[in-house]
Amino acid sequence: MKNLEINGLVKFAKTSGLNGYSISEIAKVKDIDLNGALKAIGKIKKSHNGDVVFFAEKDLYDPDKFRLMEWSKVNDKEVLIKTFDNKMNLISTDKVVPVAGKPAQSKIIGKDFEVVLEGHAVPKDGDVERMLESISETRQIRDKDGRLLRTEYLTPSEIDGLHNWKVVMPDGTVKPIIDVKKSKNGILTVTKDMEALDGTVTKSKYRKLPDGSWAMRLNISKDGKILSGRNVKHKMISANEAESTINGKKYRVLYSSDEIKLLNAKGETDCVIDLKSLVDDNNTPENALKLKNMLKECSADELQVISKKLKTLEYNPNKIDAFANCSAGKVSTGDDIFIFRHEMGHIDDLFGTVENDCAMGRGIYSTAQEFVDIYSQELNMFMKEFPQTQRQYVDYFINHSNLETSIQSFQETAAELLASNKSPDISRLLGTRTEYLERYFPQTRSYLINA
Repeated sequence: MKNLEINGLVKFAKTSGLNGYSISEIAKVKDIDLNGALKAIGKIKKSHNGDVVFFAEKDLYDPDKFRLMEWSKVNDKEVLIKTFDNKMNLISTDKVVPVAGKPAQSKIIGKDFEVVLEGHAVPKDGDVERMLESISETRQIRDKDGRLLRTEYLTPSEIDGLHNWKVVMPDGTVKPIIDVKKSKNGILTVTKDMEALDGTVTKSKYRKLPDGSWAMRLNISKDGKILSGRNVKHKMISANEAESTINGKKYRVLYSSDEIKLLNAKGETDCVIDLKSLVDDNNTPENALKLKNMLKECSADELQVISKKLKTLEYNPNKIDAFANCSAGKVSTGDDIFIFRHEMGHIDDLFGTVENDCAMGRGIYSTAQEFVDIYSQELNMFMKEFPQTQRQYVDYFINHSNLETSIQSFQETAAELLASNKSPDISRLLGTRTEYLERYFPQTRSYLINA
């Protein structure tokens, strides 16, 4: 670092009033104008008669931007989040306020959007992590002249983790994006009609019965051309038998306490899963039974992957702490079928790699050049369209601030979309991230369907 830069940073540290963390964050901003930053902070201080507290944070996605959180004792119920570029041009101002009667909730109010979030303290990795649940979102979409094109509403459904999402046009016309229904007899139906930023359309219908039977039709198209499709039916005949149909190809599944056997249409054995070595040897009888019941929801193509790549299935009572050891073919998870499918996505992608290779992301999907290219195109569109708040929904999939997080983002995107090709994410804390990923990364998803 040049002496001039060091002197400027020292001056900034002495006079800005920011804490050490905030100063170090601003110092990371590419080509930051420290004198301009000092002037901007001084101007804000003056407007509050000096009675203001600041917290600064470098933007996770744009190296030349940072956010300044501003809180005043005069208005202690409100936090302003101002995003600046490195020349101290104000990009946006969002306001965070409490939700009346909901002490755990807060509302972010920005230009043309409002988001309600709820904080949760979640045990993770032997510690407690604060996670935010997206409760609802209202977003107005305008043309370049500011005219309202449509308003989108994302609201909780009766099923935790799933949202109803709709578009309302200026003339009052309503078009569902996601429609969630649960009948009196317990049948869950999730219908999706999602359009991405480039006009790619994803249509799907998922139906699940109380006995564990389910079906999912999924089609992704652009300009009337089908890019990919998937049609799965998994029907429970009894506690010991199921019929699984993948794109018209029928299989029979036989369950016993010791194994799962998959038979093709001719009655020939396709694969056998040894439940004793996979499940029983690694769990208490009670937890083993939970995992075996969960495995009954897996369709024929899932069972084929499990038989080849999964060697150990361990029950984990904390579903947020679920993980996959790709080198050993091990999954540690609860009996949440979507989270299991996500971890199996990692196993399918990375199985057989040594631990260091697994960390470096040498997956059959996540490092394929076509996957990376398609994902990168959709990511660029997403980043141009959405401000910080919406980016945070999917930060697990789009953090490219360094090599390690970039590799992880490719891996996590592949695992999440592989799982979503089989069922919706019914998870209170994670549902919104999956819904956004499905809508705005459809061609990445299509690649995985066709791979």
